Amino acid sequence: MPPDQSPAQHVIAAGEAIRAANHATLDPASLPAPGDVAETVLALCTLTDRLPQFLDQLAAAIVRHQRSGIVRMDSGEDPGPLVLEVETLLADAESDLPDITATLRKASGLLARMGTPYEAGSEGDE
Repeated sequence: MPPDQSPAQHVIAAGEAIRAANHATLDPASLPAPGDVAETVLALCTLTDRLPQFLDQLAAAIVRHQRSGIVRMDSGEDPGPLVLEVETLLADAESDLPDITATLRKASGLLARMGTPYEAGSEGDE
């Protein structure tokens, strides 16, 4: 990871990577074997496992900015309640992630048991 990138740039790159994966899988043949699907789902598990820490850190950053007095609202209203709302919304998003991750892990577990029929004379049978 380039250290000169901002957190937003890293997230933009992650979004672009998901977009590229979406395009790459438009054709189901791009995942030629169950193992390819399994590997991809397992990678999604890793992604969702890492999101809670990131959401916590985002919430901590906006709270820190509020406490230091640098948050201003475009409407002129007190940003305190809105910072609290953002912190709550990020926590809500984080609380949804375990269900998503658990569901992906169940799929990953089943996919790990899947394969393709062995054919004599195929690659690696020499």
